[in-house]
Amino acid sequence: MANNSKDISRSRRRFLETIVAGAVAVGAGIIGYELGKEFIKCPQCPPCTITSVQCQCPPCPSSSIPQGYDYVIFTSNGNYYVMNSSGSTIYQSNNPGSAINYVISKLSGKGGRILIKNGVYACTSYPCATITNSSSSGTPLPIIIDGEDPTGVIFTVGNGVASSSGQGLLVITGSYIWLRRIGFNGNSQNNTYSVGSQFNVAVSNAKFVWLDSIYSTNGPGAVGVLNSSHVIVNNAVSEGDSIGAYVGGSDTVLIGNSSLRRSANYGVGGVSSSTNTVIHGTSIIDAGGGVLISDGDVLIDGSTIAFPTVSGKYGVSVTISTAGREVIISDTAITGSVASAINAVINTSGRLGIQNSSVMAGSSTTLSVSSTLGSGGAELVIIGANFRDMVTTAGSSPYVINGVDNVEIVNTAFQFGGAKQPAQTDQA
Repeated sequence: MANNSKDISRSRRRFLETIVAGAVAVGAGIIGYELGKEFIKCPQCPPCTITSVQCQCPPCPSSSIPQGYDYVIFTSNGNYYVMNSSGSTIYQSNNPGSAINYVISKLSGKGGRILIKNGVYACTSYPCATITNSSSSGTPLPIIIDGEDPTGVIFTVGNGVASSSGQGLLVITGSYIWLRRIGFNGNSQNNTYSVGSQFNVAVSNAKFVWLDSIYSTNGPGAVGVLNSSHVIVNNAVSEGDSIGAYVGGSDTVLIGNSSLRRSANYGVGGVSSSTNTVIHGTSIIDAGGGVLISDGDVLIDGSTIAFPTVSGKYGVSVTISTAGREVIISDTAITGSVASAINAVINTSGRLGIQNSSVMAGSSTTLSVSSTLGSGGAELVIIGANFRDMVTTAGSSPYVINGVDNVEIVNTAFQFGGAKQPAQTDQA
C-alpha cells in the first residue's frame, strides 16, 4: 500500500471493479439462460369435477402456468402442490420444503424456472429446504426461483421447529441460483435460534448466487453468506431480525441498495476473514450496532448508518489482523445516538480509509483508531471528511489516534463540543 492520498480512491475503485466483475459473471449466466429459454404457452387447466369443501384434489388454478416457468409451487388448505408446465399437479406434501426439494431434484444441473405463488409456507423442519444446483459434467445451468411478491410469499416455521442444527430456513448451495421476491418470517418469538450461525436465507459453500428483493423479519439473521464467492444481495429488507446480513469466509460479496432496520445485534456483521465485500447504497437504521468487521476487506460506499431513536454500540467497528486488508468508508453518513461512531484496531499492515463522509455521532468516542506502534505499517487516511462529536464531558477525548504508523489527514474538519476546528492537512 502506498502512502499517498490518491490511493484511497484507487482502493475504492479496486473494490467496485471487483464487484462489478462478479455481478457480470452472475448476471451473464442468468440473463443468457433467460434469453435462450423457450417460452411455451401452456393449455388451460381443466375444470375440477369435485366442488365440496371435503374435496381432496388440489384446486385448479384460475389460469394456465405462466409462460416460461417449468414448475409452479402453490398452497391450499395447509398442503403444498407442484404443477408442471403442462398444468398438471404432479406432487403434494404437507411440508413446503418437500415440494421445493422435489422440484430442485428435477432441475439441479439442468436449470429451470420456478414460480412460488402467494401464500404462507409454514415449514415443519429447519432447514425447510436446501436448494442445490450442481453438475458432474461441468457448469450447471441456472435455477431461477421467483416469488410473486416479497411480502406475499412468506416462509415461516412452526412453534418449536428451530433448533441448533441447520444454517438457514432456506439453504443455497452449488452455483448459479437466483432467488427473488420472497419473504421470510423467522418467528423468533416462539423459537430458539443460534444467532450468528443461523439465518432466514443461508448461502453456504456456493458461488454465483443472486438474492433480489428479499424481505425478512423476526429471524436470527436475514441473510448469511458463508464460505461462498460472487454473491449479490440486492434490494433486501430486514426488519427486526437479530442480524441484517452476515459475511464469513467469503470472497466478492455485494450487499447493495438494501434496508436493514432494527437489527438487535448489528446491521451487517461478521465480515470475518472475507475479501472484497462491498456495502453500497444501503441504510442501517436503529441497530444494536452498525457494521462489524472482523478482519475483513471491506468498502462501505454511499450508505447511511443512523440511530435516530435507539442507542447503538457502534457505527463501524473494525479489527484488521491480516496484512494487506483495507476498510474504506466512502460517501457515507454515520449519525445519531451511538456510543462509538468509528472504532478501529489495526494489528498489522492494513489500512482504514475515510473519504467524503460525514460522522456526526459518538457519545463515548467519535473516532478511535489504535495500533501497536511499529507492528508493521498500520495506516489511517482521512480525506474530505467532517466529524462532529457528541461528547460533552469536560476533558474528554472524542478523537483518539494511538500507535498508528502512518497517518494522513487532508481537508478534514473536527468539531469539539460545538467549536469547529480548522481543517487539518497532511498530519503524520
